[in-house]
Amino acid sequence: MKLAGYEVIRKIASGGMSDVFQAKRLYDNKLVAVKLMRDSMAKNKEAVKRFHAEAALVMRLNHPNIVEVFSMQKNRNTPFITMEYIEGKTLRELLNKKRLLDNQTIVNISLDITKGLEYIHSKGIIHKDIKPKNILITNTTAKISDFGIASYGPTAYSHRQGAPSYMSPEQIKGRDIDYRTDIYSLGITMYEMATSQVPFKGPEDREILTKHLGLKPRPIKQINSKIHPNIESTIMKMLEKLPANRYRTATMLRLDLFEINMELS
Repeated sequence: MKLAGYEVIRKIASGGMSDVFQAKRLYDNKLVAVKLMRDSMAKNKEAVKRFHAEAALVMRLNHPNIVEVFSMQKNRNTPFITMEYIEGKTLRELLNKKRLLDNQTIVNISLDITKGLEYIHSKGIIHKDIKPKNILITNTTAKISDFGIASYGPTAYSHRQGAPSYMSPEQIKGRDIDYRTDIYSLGITMYEMATSQVPFKGPEDREILTKHLGLKPRPIKQINSKIHPNIESTIMKMLEKLPANRYRTATMLRLDLFEINMELS
């Protein structure tokens, strides 16, 4: 595949609307990631609008725990985004390989993601799609990626978007959402890091969504006897059905994770 100004090296990921490639930017030989919209989706005006909105939103962000976006361009009539290339793997890939993560790794990754959430929330942004596939892991840092369904500020959630296994109850109900919906999704992700499974499973999306609304997660200790009790209690607080019973802010969550990290050190 040819892309003006870039040497495309290989495909590294695929999504519903786009493919992601490793590429070399020719004017400075810098390795970048190119998120290229599929030709079929480029004919959908609403999809293109969302793609542009994602780029415009993330290009304003600058934080070590957020994947940096450099530019929005076009290849003929197909839009693409150039981003920071991360030499590493997604948390999804890490979980597929290692399954259960140890207490220190859970806290290290979760602290990084919480710092990223703290930053974007301070900018008025809700990610709305925190899950292992959207977390990139390097040797020393975890970064949030894919802001495709992110939005500014507390908002009415009139239609469901995102992965059913990681959606908050208020997202499922189509209720007003705020920053605590990201805290719930991170809680599901942390539960999976601690147990190698999401708390709510089923053969169909409807069953999973129903369990989010009415079923309590199985205690982590029953699945992983080595889990630190304070990590478990933190995750369970993040997974409260009512937003009012969760951490009110990512800052409050970060402070608790920092305390746990001190206990583990």
